[in-house]
Amino acid sequence: MKGIASIRLRSWLLAAGAGCAAAGIGLNGDLRAQEPVPAGPPATAAETDPASDPLTPSTDSNVAAATTPAPVVSHELAEAIRQLDDDQYAVRQAAQRRLTKIGAPALELTAQVAASGSLESSTRAVNVLWKWADSTEKPLNRLALEKIAALVNRPVEAADAQRRLAVLREIAAIEAVVELGGHVDVDRSYGMIGGDGSPLHVVLGKEWKGGVDGLKHIADIRRATTVSLWSAPLGDEALPQLEEFGGVRRLELYGLSMTPELVAKSREKLPNTVVEVRGPARLGIRGIDAIEIVPNSPAAKAGLVVHDRIIEFNGKPIDTGKPTEDFNALTGEIGKCKVGDTVEIKFRRGAETRTAKVTFDAWGEDVGPVQAQPDAPATAQGLFGPIPGPVPRRAMPRVQIERLPIGPPRPITPGPVDPALPR
Repeated sequence: MKGIASIRLRSWLLAAGAGCAAAGIGLNGDLRAQEPVPAGPPATAAETDPASDPLTPSTDSNVAAATTPAPVVSHELAEAIRQLDDDQYAVRQAAQRRLTKIGAPALELTAQVAASGSLESSTRAVNVLWKWADSTEKPLNRLALEKIAALVNRPVEAADAQRRLAVLREIAAIEAVVELGGHVDVDRSYGMIGGDGSPLHVVLGKEWKGGVDGLKHIADIRRATTVSLWSAPLGDEALPQLEEFGGVRRLELYGLSMTPELVAKSREKLPNTVVEVRGPARLGIRGIDAIEIVPNSPAAKAGLVVHDRIIEFNGKPIDTGKPTEDFNALTGEIGKCKVGDTVEIKFRRGAETRTAKVTFDAWGEDVGPVQAQPDAPATAQGLFGPIPGPVPRRAMPRVQIERLPIGPPRPITPGPVDPALPR
């Protein structure tokens, strides 16, 4: 048994030796810890300066190698790595526990064992990596996930780690977008509301200070279904970055100075994304029949409510009976207006026709959460009500399984016979 363990250990040492040597770690047959070099006489100029030694070529790599200290493998770490493949189960268990306690200094060697060790040592190394990944120690938890995600010999664990890394990247991306002046909330236009799986709406308004480079964070928000650039300080230079958002279902370019021909080319590169362009003036309704009223918008302030149908805008009739054409005509008329303009509109509420005046504001002026009361009218909160907070995760109840003793089968007691059934 010991001979088999020695063969397994030697095979792993040969496979891991190259990686350790590249990292500056001397890995020999018994994985000895590096000992400190005893002090000697003062070094000469030829020994301290490679350029003064005629036998040593003067290259930048040699200078870097002379000045970069090699990482030190402690005796405890070396013992724990070696004992992962010990013949005795108790020794292997104790080595795994010690390796988990060492933490970050053991990350690289543990990842090498997970990738190229024997079945026993590799499995234990992967378990150690998962322990670190589930911990709250940063950045060790993320680094451990990255090591697991890179394991070619562990496709199931690697796929699980990649999914978890995507979640971590999304959380970091959302924090970065908010830090740069953007806003991320539940996208009420798509899917369910609330919960960790909800689609998300990313809004960049006038306060956006991330520029074009900050748009890269949106690519890591995997649940982003709508991206709105409302009067953000961005122009044509942002289009190449926006073309990378192939998973976004709707892209709103409102109040931006972009060349129409370049926007048309971006539309061709995003065949599965609705790219909508509007001017800076905002009315604040969704659809010609006002399926939603944007809170605090000019439409809400003018008294419009959900399902009001606009039939006339500034004296021009908009009532052909074709919702898409009517809405395009309405947005076209709004596009001719400037921020601060006041126009008169006529709308139909049921069988009644009413008139109101609206004063346009700009897209992106009030980006952020709207505090609306649950019993507020539709003009204050829109069709779907206030946006709820995320639903907290709850632990599923444990299923109690009845374990029957092994023995002869229980007798089956026949039930009552229905006289109406044929016999």
